[in-house]
Order: sequence, then structure tokens, then C-alpha cells
Amino acid sequence: MNTKQTAIDAGDIPALTAFLRSAFLANRDNIPNALKEKKAWLIWKVTKIEPDRGKFDKIPHYPRTKQTRRGVQGCERDFNQLGSWEEALEAITNDPSFAGVGVAMLPEFGFTALDADNKIAEKDGQIDIDDEVKSIISGTYSEISPSGKGLRSFWLGSARDGKNHPRGFEVFHSKGFVTVTGECVNLAEVAELSVALSSRLDELLPKSSPAKKELQPRAGVPAVFAPSILKEVSTALEFIPADDRDLWVRMGHALCTLGDVAKPLWHEWSAKSDKYGPEDAEKTWASFKPSRTGYEAIFAEARKWGWEGTIISPAVPKPGPIPKDPEYLSHEIPGPFPGVMTDIVDAALKSAHKPQPALTVLAALIGMAAACDGAYSLGSGGALNLYGLGVGSTGTGKDHAKHVAECIGKEVGAILLAEAGSGQGLEDALEQGRALLCVLDEVAHTIAAFSNPSAPPHLKVVGQNYLKLFSAGKSRYIGRALAGKKPIVVEKPCVNLLGFATPEKLGDALKYGSIADGLVGRMLMASADGTVNSMRQAGAFSLPESVTSFALHRTGVHINKPSSGVDRFVVSETPEATAFLNRVNEEFEEEGRATVSEVEKAVLVRSMEKVERIAGVLAVWCAPSQPEIKLPHVEWALSFVRASNTAIRKFVGDHIHSGKVQADAAAIRTIVKKILIGSYKTDRVAEREAINAGYAPWSLALKRSGLDSKEFELGVQHAVACGELAGGAYSQGGRRIKVISFPLEEG
Repeated sequence: MNTKQTAIDAGDIPALTAFLRSAFLANRDNIPNALKEKKAWLIWKVTKIEPDRGKFDKIPHYPRTKQTRRGVQGCERDFNQLGSWEEALEAITNDPSFAGVGVAMLPEFGFTALDADNKIAEKDGQIDIDDEVKSIISGTYSEISPSGKGLRSFWLGSARDGKNHPRGFEVFHSKGFVTVTGECVNLAEVAELSVALSSRLDELLPKSSPAKKELQPRAGVPAVFAPSILKEVSTALEFIPADDRDLWVRMGHALCTLGDVAKPLWHEWSAKSDKYGPEDAEKTWASFKPSRTGYEAIFAEARKWGWEGTIISPAVPKPGPIPKDPEYLSHEIPGPFPGVMTDIVDAALKSAHKPQPALTVLAALIGMAAACDGAYSLGSGGALNLYGLGVGSTGTGKDHAKHVAECIGKEVGAILLAEAGSGQGLEDALEQGRALLCVLDEVAHTIAAFSNPSAPPHLKVVGQNYLKLFSAGKSRYIGRALAGKKPIVVEKPCVNLLGFATPEKLGDALKYGSIADGLVGRMLMASADGTVNSMRQAGAFSLPESVTSFALHRTGVHINKPSSGVDRFVVSETPEATAFLNRVNEEFEEEGRATVSEVEKAVLVRSMEKVERIAGVLAVWCAPSQPEIKLPHVEWALSFVRASNTAIRKFVGDHIHSGKVQADAAAIRTIVKKILIGSYKTDRVAEREAINAGYAPWSLALKRSGLDSKEFELGVQHAVACGELAGGAYSQGGRRIKVISFPLEEG
């Protein structure tokens, strides 16, 4: 029996320590530099042996102070006491009470370690490694653990922490302590952790449990105030000993009123005592219940032990000005482009019961795009199809705009589709060489399908197909495969979409993700004017003669295409138009880099593509046989896209709040504003003084919000985190109240 096993069987700590220490010093040169260069080192000693199980503990200590590692791992105190490789080596060399060294596993160090217990056996005098483990650890530095029965392997990279005790696996990355012996099974360097191997390590562990909800303060103190209070409490606790259990528990009760944000401080203070045990401290913390004792009791106790600090009440910064209502760029949907579009819009407005210029221009543009079928393309090869979204309340004149688009589409020979009942129905409507014009009365249902997991499957498929067809005109659209037949293939399809929605339904359907990843990011938006008056119609709408003439000319052009083998009319550009388009592209790129708003980025990402398509449509209608984009086409297209982007921004600002917390935060912000401009009054002197100083009393805002205290707290936290509000306390004449304000603008 070897010396190590003899020591374990006998429970002989000095003998076991001497054996492990000697083995480490003999193998230390095998440890790779990738580990040695990190200031992550600890030393450890054996304090208990369990002969029945053949196990012994490994208690980590800091190399410089020789103190036991306690408290919150990764906190500033812990991090600063970790040693370099040289310090750890010197400590164990000069102090024979320590058995070995190890590394602290913190995310700052960028390592992942696998601990595989009982995966080694001795066979015919040779080390026999479990096959599963062998396949995992090949290619990176691996070594035998202090017990001689397990393996430790290291990688550069991150993986999920976790334990699978039944199978004997543990993975360390962001917490814990891993011993390092140098008794390597291969001399490989520490390798990069691949995505595939990270997934494999994850499979060794139990499935992650659902993420815990963020814990909130237990009583009295809003979380937005806690950080400033914690700093003062921390200095006071330094003066209070943690050895007396009654005092320890009493201070814990006081500290817990700050909430679980104070738990790390509880562990850090508790670790000052040699009696500290992490599990005991955790269990005791969980047992605390809110009481009349507040965190102020810590200050009172600290003074008994010599603390002379000054309690600084948490206070908001100097309040900033009350924000004005959101101001949007003054881009409006431009008037119709001169020529055929002007003729269409004039005729439509004269026959409208409720004239809606913006919706009518949008409808005319989408209808005109339906004339630019697969026979036309931009120089990049892209198609000229367009998607539009008209927003207006019921009875504002959306039906007339819809009728205008349908009349244009019919005249130019497009396939008209009122609504696709399924994704298959949309595919079946496609025809080679013909444009498709889809006009939907209520497009909100289709938009909602992108972000609603419970949306009907057929709507999800319809939305996904519209998404694919927006860009499919550059090549081909491959649809579903029918039984016993090849998949549906349509070369260079040209699908145009004009959908209408009420603000209420669109607001319910639209989420932030729908803009970037869904249909709305590809659509041109125009909003109805809700103030227009009804007018007596002069007569039914009929298309002007210029549309009929264009349709006939275009048909002749298609029939007499040049026999050059080119199957598409490529829309060219004048040098002036090209130069202007290049400048426009640079503008959109700069705006996208400058903004921090995800909505703004989503709006800008397809803006250039929309400008090019609109300019191309105008060029085709000006000269279907030799379409050429000219400077006026680009200028009008840019004006329209800018107006559309403004309409989307304004709609999002007025109607979209992604989630209840965000919606509550927006409502609280409005309430704070109303309090500060005098819309809500109070009889309390302290509250009136705070309002006069630019602060909204917390209690008054809570009352006016109609939210419960927890919902209100979460809403304020979100607004503070976003920089939209500031929280703190206002003191005047000995009175102190919690308040909210708008943050002071920098500069």
C-alpha cells in the first residue's frame, strides 16, 4: 500500500500533507504558463480526513496572509488577496503545514476547469482513464487530482458552472477553487474551449433550473437608494465584531432590511470571525424576517465600538429640467411625384369621402410598384417591390386608399390578392413574370404573429413567407414541395404588400423585435390625419388616362424586348443620382453608428434599400423602355423614407412599451412630470417643499400611479437604469422624504 493511502487510512494529517506537498514540489514544472501567469493562486491544507470514504478536505488560504479564504468570492477583498504563482510557491515551500496549491475560478481569469472524480483506475501498473473522459480532455492540459482517482482539465474560455454528483462531474468557470498538482497525464498546453466542447461539458451537467427572479428589498428601502446606503453601512460594520452570535444575528436583522442586495456585505462582514461558515451564514440570512429594526441600528451599534462616521442620507442629484414632450423630426409625407402619381392622387382626393393625402400617396406608390414586375431590376439585381403600412382609426378613409392601390394594380396587370388564408395560399397565387399585389384590411394580425408564441400557425407561415418574398426578387423563390412533385419555384418574384391597421390593434401587435426582424422594418409607413372633415364625393374614383397610357406602353415594351438575351430591364442611374445616393448611404451609416436606440437602428438599417427601390419605381413610370434614376427621383424617395421613418418612430414612442415593467416606467415618468408641473396637488408641507425644489414625492407618485408598491418600485428602477429618472431623498427643515426627479442633463 502506498504512503498516501496509508496516511488516509490512518487519518494521519501530517503524513498525508507531507506526501502531497512533496509530490507537488516534484511536479511543479509541469504546470503550464497559461495558469502560472494569472494572479489567481491559493494554497491549501488538509484539516480533516474521512478514512471510511477515503476522502480528505482541502481548505484554501491566501498565500501572503495565510488566512482562510472566506466570504464572497470575487469581491474586492477576496480578489486583492489572491496570490501570484511565485507567491503561492514561496508560501508552500516555506510552510510545511500546507499540502498544495490551487487556482480561484473567477470569470476575470477566463478559464474553465473540469473535475472528473473516480475516472482513473490502475490496470497492469498503468493508469487507465475512463473512455468518455479521455475523449473530452484530449488536446488540453490535464492532470491527476490529489486523491489520485480523479482528473482535472483546463481550457481557455467560458462554460456553465455546475455539478453532477451522481456521475462525478463538476465544471468551474466563475466560482469555486480547483487544486493543481502538476501530475499531468499529457504535456499539452491549455487549449481554447471550442463551441462544440463547451456544449459537451454542458451536457454532463443537470439542466439549468429556471432563473430566479431578481430579489428586491424586503422592507422600507427602495432598491434605487440601497447602493448609497450600503457604502455607509459597510464602513460602520468594520467596527463591529462578528464573533458574538447574538450580536451577529441582531445586525443581520438590521442589514436584511436593505434587501438581498446587502447579502454579499453580510458574508464579507461575517467572514471576519473564525466561526464563519458560508452555509451557516446563508441559512441564517434566509431566516431573517423584516421587523421594526432598520439598517440605522447598525450605525447605533457601531458608535458603541468607536465608529465616528457621519451618516449621509441618500439624496438625488440636483434635479434636471422637466422634459418636453417628444419632438420628432418634421418630415411629412411629401406631395405626389410630378407626373402620373400626381394625376392619380389628385383624382383620388377629389373622389374621397375623407381625403387622406399621406395614405393616398402611399397607396399610389405601392400600386405603381406592382407595375415593376420581374422584368425590371436595379443595377444591384434587386427587385422594385415595396411594402406599405397605412395607420388610421376606423372611419378615417383607409378604404378609399386601398381602392386606389387595387385599381392601379388591376390596370397594370398585377395579380390581386385580398388576403392570404395560409402560407400555401400565398405561394399558389404567385405566377412567373407577373407581379402580385396584396392589399390587407387588417395587417396587425400578421405582424403580431412574429412576436406572439401562441399566434395561429397559419399566420406565422404567412408572415414568414412575406418576409422571404420581400427580398426574393433578386433571384428566385423556392416554396413548399408538393406530394410527388418538385418544389414550387418562381424566378424573380415581385410581391407588393399594402396593409392597413388601426393604432390600437397595431400597438398591441407591434413589439420592438417586429421592427428589426419582422415586417414593419421593411414597410413604408404613413398615418392618417384624424382631423379631416367629411366631404361630399364628386363621383366614383377612376384612374386618369396617364395610367392607362403607361400600362399600354409598358405592355408594348415587354412584347418588343430586345433580343440580346437579357431578360430584365436594368434601371440605370445618372452620375448626379449616383453621387447623391452615395451621400445618402453615408448619412444613414453615420446615423446608425451614432444612435444608441435599438428602434432607431432598426429603422435605419433598411432605409437605403427603400430609397433605391422607390427611386427605381419612379424611373420606370417615367420611361418604361429605358428607365433611368435621376436626381429628382432620389430626392423624392429620400423625402418619403425620412417621413416614413418619422412615422415609425412616433408610433413606437406613442404606442409601444415592450413589457409591463417598461410600460409602468413610462407611466411613472408621466406622473412625475405632472406632479412637477402642478397637475397633482398635496397638502403635506414636506411634499410641497420637495415639489418646489424640483422633486416629486415618492408617496404621491405611488398613489397617483395606481400600482402596488412592488410594481412601482420595479418601474422606478427601470427608469433609473435607463437614465430617465433619478431617485433619492429630500431633506428640508428636519423633514426627510423619498423623492423622484428627472436627472440633471450633463454639460
